[in-house]
Amino acid sequence: MTLSNAQAAESAYIATHTFCALQEIVDENAEHVVVPQQQYDPSAEVDVEGKEYVINYGQIYLSKPTMTEADGETCILFPKEARLRNLT
Repeated sequence: MTLSNAQAAESAYIATHTFCALQEIVDENAEHVVVPQQQYDPSAEVDVEGKEYVINYGQIYLSKPTMTEADGETCILFPKEARLRNLT
């Protein structure tokens, strides 16, 4: 089955619009402040007073899926290999 020009254009428009909507969501929630709390173990003495961590999100982008092997080599990850490695 092949797509007509109109169907291909509509598909590209939907994909672009969806991606732009993702960026808008990231922009709305661009900063998160995480304040640590005392953990379950009450005997552990951990100083969590006055500490906070700020996480900032910026520009998102899509790229081809890649994988870094144990030896440091980076290569493109294809769907079949992702299924074989149970990465899906």
